[in-house]
Amino acid sequence: MDDLLSNIVYVPPQIGRQWHYDSQSISEELPSGIRHRIPLFYSDPPWHRLCPTAANRLAQAIADRGVAVTALLRDLSTADRLPSFHDQPRSRIIPYRPERYGLLPADFDAAEVVELRLTLPRDEDGRYAYSTQQIHRWEAKSPDSFATDRVQSDAATITSRCVPAASFPPDVESLDQLSIKIQQLRVLSGGAAVVVSMTPYRINQELPTILSQQPDGVLLRCTENHFPAFQIAKATVQAAKIIDQPSMPIWIHAPGISPTDAVKLMHLGASGVSVDAWCDPIVDHVAETMKLGQHMPTMSEQIRQVTESRIDDVVEHMLMPYLDEFRGYSDSIAGLPKDSRFAATDPTWSESLGLDLLQ
Repeated sequence: MDDLLSNIVYVPPQIGRQWHYDSQSISEELPSGIRHRIPLFYSDPPWHRLCPTAANRLAQAIADRGVAVTALLRDLSTADRLPSFHDQPRSRIIPYRPERYGLLPADFDAAEVVELRLTLPRDEDGRYAYSTQQIHRWEAKSPDSFATDRVQSDAATITSRCVPAASFPPDVESLDQLSIKIQQLRVLSGGAAVVVSMTPYRINQELPTILSQQPDGVLLRCTENHFPAFQIAKATVQAAKIIDQPSMPIWIHAPGISPTDAVKLMHLGASGVSVDAWCDPIVDHVAETMKLGQHMPTMSEQIRQVTESRIDDVVEHMLMPYLDEFRGYSDSIAGLPKDSRFAATDPTWSESLGLDLLQ
């Protein structure tokens, strides 16, 4: 995997300096006492691409390796069986979308984090919308039931291939009153941390207002229009300066982040980084293997069972190298002075991010 932040380079210890590391250095704690074994999270799993039983096993396998996983009960459950993912204490994130698609009261039970999303998702065609496959999973409807649906938007009629997304919780009048919703979610979840997600485009205007509403953390979603690598790094630094509270987590979600990028972002001020770029290929692999059953109907059930039984091995093979690399690079800088861990190869990066310029 190529590095997005290749203009930031690791600086090795000075000659003659003894190197050591603190084994707890990559642990991250939220104000509510939540401790992740590693500060990584799977932000937008495409669970609708898998059958619920396979999605459940995959969520378990990823979470059991210390990654916080975003999932609703309806993402992982069948009509007659609740997901075992929710049975054991694991790092679980609830995505609280403005439309509340698929959200059940039981989703709040034992959740560690509730992500209050103030961002609009894009579908594969670029619309601010959800696919009918996603709605099918969340609302337990057949995709065929949307075949004749047509959803009216302000500008045009959108075909039944998608369902428009909302931009803000309908029961909150304005951003200045978001604290009411944050407190409500804390009560519903029994004290889970409420992390508010936002885009970084108006960070200087919007982030101070969000902070005034007293969330437990902030998540920057740098996913719009292939957000440039420099802007991801700069937004992380900006957010850290505006927040200026070591106890307030800053999570970053961006596509294509490598293990070394994740460590760099944490140096710049992030306390958690998404690993969708490491986990999505696992979903693709499992989904493609399942499709083999479509070509061999008589063996379809056997293929499904064998594929699901091997999911843990697939995660071990495909995800663990990334996690090991993240741990290794994290450990390599833990014993070094913070101002001598990284340097920039570009003057603009050096000036904007507060890094020494590599001569």
